[in-house]
Amino acid sequence: MEEARALLQSEFVSAVGHEATAMALAALLGTEISVNRVAVKMRKGDRAIHFMLKGRLPEGKIITDIDELNQIGYHLLVSEVEGEG
Repeated sequence: MEEARALLQSEFVSAVGHEATAMALAALLGTEISVNRVAVKMRKGDRAIHFMLKGRLPEGKIITDIDELNQIGYHLLVSEVEGEG
C-alpha cells in the first residue's frame, strides 16, 4: 500500500473507468483519482498500480465506501514493464 501511495505522489495517468471505483481508491490511497476510461499501452520502465476485487460483485452492485470494499477484499499490486510493451 505504501509503495502505491508513493507512486501517486508524482504525475500519473488514471485509467479507472468507474466513478465508484475512483472514489474508493481515492479514499484508500489518500489522493484524488480521476475517472478516465481509456486503454493503456505500457512501455519499458512504466509502472502501474493494479486494483482487483477478491470477489465478484452482484449484477448492478456499486461499491460506495471503504467499509464495503474491505468486506469484499481486494488486491493492490504494483508492476513495472521490463521489456518492450
